[in-house]
Amino acid sequence: MPLQVEGKSGERQEVDADGRAHVVSRSIDELAIIAREKGLAFSWSNIDYNYTAADTILAVENNSPTRKLYITKILAGGNTASEVIVHVPTSNVTMAGTAVTGVCLNQANKEVAEATGIADETGNTQGSVVARGRIAAAGNSLKLEVPVILAQDQMIGVDFVTVGGAASVTIFGFFA
Repeated sequence: MPLQVEGKSGERQEVDADGRAHVVSRSIDELAIIAREKGLAFSWSNIDYNYTAADTILAVENNSPTRKLYITKILAGGNTASEVIVHVPTSNVTMAGTAVTGVCLNQANKEVAEATGIADETGNTQGSVVARGRIAAAGNSLKLEVPVILAQDQMIGVDFVTVGGAASVTIFGFFA
């Protein structure tokens, strides 16, 4: 008779003679879990922005007094080869530029992001560089896995080093 293991829910799992259970697993991105369970996952985008050298294409600042903002990934693309710099200013920033509304990734929930998103952000001074990447040629894009945690009034910015005609940046994150 095979052994069985019972979990908290009362469900049973059969194990072989060596005590091994054979299972099938699936992996779900933490961003997707937070979006599904709490509705607190968001994206901010600046698409086809005509930029000059060293521009902060997109910045996001956490305004929540009770939750941290966990940045998980950044997508960047452009029509010109460029270095992409992801940075966190070391002092508080007075955000300036064009407002970008965070989009709730759980459209059934429609929570509002406690964050300020700014395109063409001009109020920051580049601080601690947390990631660098390179867009090798026109039409290429870059995905950066950037696990950065922002407390209240901290921001993250994405700069393109060269001059170009069109840059696109999307920042993904969740509150917890």
